[in-house]
Amino acid sequence: SVSDKIVQAASNCLRDSKERWVIPYNRENIDKMDYKVELLQHKKNWKEYKGSEVEKYFKLNGKQGIYLPSGSSATYLPIVSRNKEDEWTINVYMTELSRKAGDKTKSGSEWKRGSIKIYESDSYTWDKKQQQINKT
Repeated sequence: SVSDKIVQAASNCLRDSKERWVIPYNRENIDKMDYKVELLQHKKNWKEYKGSEVEKYFKLNGKQGIYLPSGSSATYLPIVSRNKEDEWTINVYMTELSRKAGDKTKSGSEWKRGSIKIYESDSYTWDKKQQQINKT
């Protein structure tokens, strides 16, 4: 159910904060921290294309994410393209995503032979000064 997925995602965030980011949070400090939640568009609205057509449909502008179903599958949220907009080309973005999905080829170009799914998301940030959530 949706509620089970939300609880699981929250548990993953708690674990990631401690293990990956080394920024543990708890009930006592959560309202004093900056954080962001990104809600993905419903999967039925994701657009599927051939991987080789990615440059035609995907823009590195921070408004879209890509899901790569091949290999172990992987996604980059829109924030990744926003953060890498000045550093990565779409080809580099896709090569890195393909490697994240388990592509072991030297060129990291397995994504060109498969399909991709492009989606959008809504982002919300916590304003710790005003103690409110804002859509960004």
